[in-house]
Amino acid sequence: MKNVQLSITLLFCLILAQITPSKAQLIGPRVSQKSSVTQRIGITDITIEYARPAVKGRQVLGKLIPYKSRFPWRAGANENTTVQFAHDVFIEGQLLQAGKYGLHMLPAKGQDWTVIFSKKNEAWGSLGYNAKDDALRVKVKPENRSTHQEFLLYHFINLSETSATIALDWDKFRIPIKFSIANPQELVINDFRSKLTGAYGFSWQNLTTAGSYYLKHNKYLKEALLIADRAIRTYPKWDTYSLKSAILRKMGRIKEANTLDKYKINTIANENELNQWGYYLLNQKKFEEAIQIFELNVKKHPKAPNVYDSLAEGYMMKGDKKKAIRYYKKVLNMNPSKFLKNHASQQLKKLEGK
Repeated sequence: MKNVQLSITLLFCLILAQITPSKAQLIGPRVSQKSSVTQRIGITDITIEYARPAVKGRQVLGKLIPYKSRFPWRAGANENTTVQFAHDVFIEGQLLQAGKYGLHMLPAKGQDWTVIFSKKNEAWGSLGYNAKDDALRVKVKPENRSTHQEFLLYHFINLSETSATIALDWDKFRIPIKFSIANPQELVINDFRSKLTGAYGFSWQNLTTAGSYYLKHNKYLKEALLIADRAIRTYPKWDTYSLKSAILRKMGRIKEANTLDKYKINTIANENELNQWGYYLLNQKKFEEAIQIFELNVKKHPKAPNVYDSLAEGYMMKGDKKKAIRYYKKVLNMNPSKFLKNHASQQLKKLEGK
């Protein structure tokens, strides 16, 4: 009987030994609650999953997070803190391929910390950490914070179109990890190429978004011109023609761009579009050209008070006080909206010195 009990006990111990922390499934509420945060940079998603320990009045640096330990810090609590990048990135200037990584840190008192991205991401904390699994190590400088952060927090700061900083805040310190997307423009353009071959390509808004991106970054302008032509065939309006003329201008095909602009101004533009174009020229200090657009708008829409208000402003900015006064008075004689009436009245007071 004793032998049977001993065998059962040994078997139970063996089973327990095989249930390592990384495999154990914990139930019930945890002290350090699970959390996650996702940020999109361009078209790349970055997701961090972690647990949030609290300070609870304890000394964090040097105690809860020892400076010298057999294992690196798990950069959170419980299971691995993980960070996942949908596309290749540069971490502090070093390339890291797309994937999901276990995040570990080697704290150093008064020195830069080492941040470790491990190919193993399912361990319990850092107990199973092995340096041979490192995908990347980088050095970062810890920062002091003026405010207290009770629960450990990951968030994204310093966001731009192609980069950001992962910030770990806890107690009164911050660990910032800078990253940028590898080849971001090519990544976006390849995404456009893929999507525009399907249902997305039937939308003129999607086509102009893609063409505008090519134009902004001065990439593949011949391809951008074909996209603009597709947009015009789908929606032959001001926005699509404006995109094509801008691309032509960027390519140095000025004569064609001017011809297209003349066509869209005289044939396609509505009152609001002409007005916006006039103000665009006005802001470029191209007063004569702006006034020509405003006069064309008056000719096309002689019963609209707003076009006379814009023409008056054009003359005022040019320095032609007499004509500015004339057209502001014209606005007041046309039963304008309350806004236009107030605007014209205020401008007249300034011009007439009242």
